[in-house]
Amino acid sequence: MKFHRQFLRQAWAIFGPLKWRMLLVLGVISLIQGMSLIGPYIQGTILDNISHGKAMAQTYWLIALAGTVWLVSHWVLQFPREMYEVQKVDFDIDERASDQTMVQMTSLSVGQHNTLHSGMKQSIINRGQTSMTALVNMFVYEIVPTISRAFIMTMAMCWLSMAMGLIVFSAIALFVWLTLWMNHTFKGDLKKLEKMWNQESKFRSEIIQHISHVLVNAQEKKARAEADAKYAETVAFAKPLWRRFLVFAYMKSMVIIVARVAVMALGAHYIYSGRHTFGTIVVFWAWSNNALDSVWNVGSLQRQIIRMWTSIRRYCEFLNMETDVKIISNPVVLDPVRGRIEVRNLSFMYDSRMAMSQDEEDEEKPKEVEKSKRPALIDVSFVIEPGETVAIVGESGSGKTTLANMLVRSSDP
Repeated sequence: MKFHRQFLRQAWAIFGPLKWRMLLVLGVISLIQGMSLIGPYIQGTILDNISHGKAMAQTYWLIALAGTVWLVSHWVLQFPREMYEVQKVDFDIDERASDQTMVQMTSLSVGQHNTLHSGMKQSIINRGQTSMTALVNMFVYEIVPTISRAFIMTMAMCWLSMAMGLIVFSAIALFVWLTLWMNHTFKGDLKKLEKMWNQESKFRSEIIQHISHVLVNAQEKKARAEADAKYAETVAFAKPLWRRFLVFAYMKSMVIIVARVAVMALGAHYIYSGRHTFGTIVVFWAWSNNALDSVWNVGSLQRQIIRMWTSIRRYCEFLNMETDVKIISNPVVLDPVRGRIEVRNLSFMYDSRMAMSQDEEDEEKPKEVEKSKRPALIDVSFVIEPGETVAIVGESGSGKTTLANMLVRSSDP
């Protein structure tokens, strides 16, 4: 829960300035979804007119009205919305995340950058920033529109028939709950499988990277056998997992099938009882299909979020790091430099200051990196006079590079 609050704070700090733009886009999307109610309604009215033998002129008028609604939705709402997204939203989301990353990078001290493994840092930034922006785009263009579409269609059905509306609402609620429960149940195995695929891919990449050594030592068969064994191990875990997942998924989809059958049966009953016309029932069926179809991708969205969450967690921890060297408001102004360098009783120990979360989702606190137990420099003192040339000599690992870096202040005290 603590990290979720931290994530919300970081997301608000990064994307908060775009809130009104995103709300405008979401508002237009909701308006387009609301207008999508009109098409099926007009189609149902046309069917009623035809079945009741009304004048053809009324039917043509309704067809023209439907075409006008679709044209307005296409050119007055959808086209300007997408142009606005390109101009004001899509690239700005990426820019805000990149700018926040750069601000954080420049705020950390030189020593923090030196003590943090550059490859790890690059991986955290690239994967985390990509996952963060993908999650925001998913929220704006998939999650909220899915919820609003299901809500609008269900409320419209309740307005015409409370019984049909409640059937659709109950089916959607049960389907979403089962989806979330199923993904939570399989979450651990899915993450384990993803890790196994990553290890298998890394193993094959290492073989390809060092293929010349494999060929020189005539180890082609052994390399293929080991790669195949790694793949077989992963597949042996993946196949039964996905078989179980498919069984649950198809059982879950029965909720939607039962809801569709119930809506059709109730609609047929309404027609035979004279409570509603045939055209009205066609409207019910169209709206219910739109509402029920909107929830199919809920499971896919949640699984994507599960896969991205670890990268987002580490990225937020990186953004939440504080610099080890604070810039004071009244720094001391140095006298003119005379060129004399004096080092007195200098000791230094490398210490990675970045705490990293592990892959486990439930782990609330990041794991502290173990500190180095061997000092790089111990009680070093010397003086270099102006114009003097000094050579630093020592065996590998004795601290020559460390000392040179200390002289130019590329490490933190």
